[in-house]
Amino acid sequence: MGGALDEGEAEPQPEIVDWPTQVTLGVTLVVMAGLMWLPIAGRFHQWESETGVEGLLAFASMVFAVRSHKGRHKARIITTVLVGLLFLSLGPIIGIGFAEDGLVDGTEYAVLGIAASLCSFAGVALLWAPPSADYFREVRLRRERKE
Repeated sequence: MGGALDEGEAEPQPEIVDWPTQVTLGVTLVVMAGLMWLPIAGRFHQWESETGVEGLLAFASMVFAVRSHKGRHKARIITTVLVGLLFLSLGPIIGIGFAEDGLVDGTEYAVLGIAASLCSFAGVALLWAPPSADYFREVRLRRERKE
């Protein structure tokens, strides 16, 4: 009972690392931002005749954000890069909504773009916050110990 394992007993499993609130909130904000970027990307391609790369960036940022929730450091890095690329490609058109008076729904898309930008940046900042960094480090160390 106390200390030695009997023949039929399994070894005790290592305790599961709890997700910090910062990681959960950061992932949620990045996914919300991705959902807000999608209609902006669709609207942008009504103005331009290019491919929908921005929509793919928004979708991929949501997928990698969810993967980073499991402690995947590389997914956290990819999420950060994708959010940056998304902002660089769609950020400049946020001002178009306020600048052009003849644009239908322009102001609504501009406000949606500002909200998406704020959610994106806050989400990425939370993914890199010190409690999140400790969580990613702990998960990495546990995976290394398993191997």
